[in-house]
Amino acid sequence: MSNSPLSPDRIPVIVGVGEIVDRPKEIAQGLEPLKLLEQALRRAEADAGAKLLHEVGSLDVVNFLSWRYHDPEKLLAERLGVQPGLPLPMTCLSRSAARRSRSRSR
Repeated sequence: MSNSPLSPDRIPVIVGVGEIVDRPKEIAQGLEPLKLLEQALRRAEADAGAKLLHEVGSLDVVNFLSWRYHDPEKLLAERLGVQPGLPLPMTCLSRSAARRSRSRSR
């Protein structure tokens, strides 16, 4: 039995992780940041062993210093076919977990 005040089906868990390293010989051949994020998320989905990206209820992206996007959450969400969340630097995981525990996200 858990001491958590949450119902077991509302406890946030990490189900897959994905990483990509992009070190091309020519800088111009490097992937842009959103492509890197998209590939990392697809690898995390593969690591989870289940098709989960279509289940995303929120998507939070910390601001990029190397590349300027207007609304990166929306752009990434369009590539993945999910609904975007709000950018919450340094608190994305915490806020996402809190939303999940309050049944606001799947």
